[in-house]
Amino acid sequence: MQNKLARKQPLSLFKSPFLGICLFLSCFSVLFAWGFFTTPEYFADGLTQQNPDAKQYVTLARNIIDRGAYSRHPTGLGEPDMLRTPAYPLFLISTLAIRCISTAFVTQAILVCGLIILTYRIASRIHGPLCGTISAILCGTDLLLTVSCFEAMSEVLFVFLTVLGFDVLRWPFIELEASSNSKARWILGGLILGFSTLVRPSNIYLPFVIVLSLLLLKQCHTPRLRLLKPSVFFLLSFAVLVAPWILRNAIVLGVPKLTTVDKHNLVYFVGAGSYQHKYGWSRQEAQNHIANEFNLPSYRQLQNHWIADNKSVKELYYTVSDQSIKIVCQHPQSLIEASAIGACKATLAHSCKSVAHLTGGKWYSIWNTKQNSPGLYIILGWQLLHTCMLVGLATIGVIVSAYRKIHRPSLAVMLLTLAYYYLIVALFGIDAVARARISCLPVLFILAGLGGSVIASHVKQASRNKTIHQTTG
Repeated sequence: MQNKLARKQPLSLFKSPFLGICLFLSCFSVLFAWGFFTTPEYFADGLTQQNPDAKQYVTLARNIIDRGAYSRHPTGLGEPDMLRTPAYPLFLISTLAIRCISTAFVTQAILVCGLIILTYRIASRIHGPLCGTISAILCGTDLLLTVSCFEAMSEVLFVFLTVLGFDVLRWPFIELEASSNSKARWILGGLILGFSTLVRPSNIYLPFVIVLSLLLLKQCHTPRLRLLKPSVFFLLSFAVLVAPWILRNAIVLGVPKLTTVDKHNLVYFVGAGSYQHKYGWSRQEAQNHIANEFNLPSYRQLQNHWIADNKSVKELYYTVSDQSIKIVCQHPQSLIEASAIGACKATLAHSCKSVAHLTGGKWYSIWNTKQNSPGLYIILGWQLLHTCMLVGLATIGVIVSAYRKIHRPSLAVMLLTLAYYYLIVALFGIDAVARARISCLPVLFILAGLGGSVIASHVKQASRNKTIHQTTG
């Protein structure tokens, strides 16, 4: 009996998040060593990164500590800033990344390990340990997550906090937890999602989606009136963290918004994308054409308001905001086509471009086989294979969940959350698809885990039936 138990124990490793964590750490270690020995300066100073957004976060953090100013200006001068929300600069300060950016890279790798564990927990609640293991493996082998650890960008921290909030709320079985009157859990979930919104504004409307799921997609027979109380606690705890920043922006800058980045990207990425596709222009040409045609400040001026002819953040924001819908709807067919093309290209090529920056190289177009290194094509192939597997298994997971009545309520919650994030991706610019799709990944991992576990169960059952048939035959 003891020998049988001893043989079964190693199998438990394959029904845990351990394998996903090992695969992620292996990939992270290879990229860390590759980058450290080719471009050691990349791991010392955050301002050596080629991503302009990453440089802005590092500059913000340094100005907060060195000058006591919340500003992206290199010297901390100019009007106070609201383009970037405050939580990620505070994260950089807390990890001492303003002195050595490598500490942020390592901390973000630890957060991805936590994300793998949380993904496993949520998926296991839905369809058992095997579903959780497959979800954890898919999470651990996603190169976009791994590469994002090597950038001073908010995505890794954001997605970790979001999934942590989901786990606290027992998402997607949210009503079952609400009906138990667990005030502390709902308050904590609201605070976590509120902080995640200060990291990245994508979650600004997510609480309303969760409450909508709670009240409309009923998973048990709890009266709706009893569900209102936890909803109120949840929304209030979320607002406690988010509202003060919006109030600060309204008082200091005259713009009662979480950030101004939404309209900037809507005009100069979403709108410019339709012009790019229609006329065959570069992104810079499309942005310049929009600025001239509609008499708008340039994208560079919007991003750096201190160079915009003494115009305030408020003037710049509302000038662009008034024209945003008109610009986006100018070429609707090109907009749809450009969005689809941009999503496909960004999903596959972004990791190659980031790794090239990390290792001191450069990523050219996919078809430029002579200038791109073989290593970057290996990464492209890995990302292509992973994306195909993820989408294929997630599709099977959706079909299986729709077929099984017991899974339909949780499927509806997951699809509603997924639809929300894809809508946010569209609103925040097609050029940001590669990064913003990180928000969608946990939901896709869980659905793919369900699809993979169903396939594994069918294969196992078929193997059993074959063995039984051979034995009895």
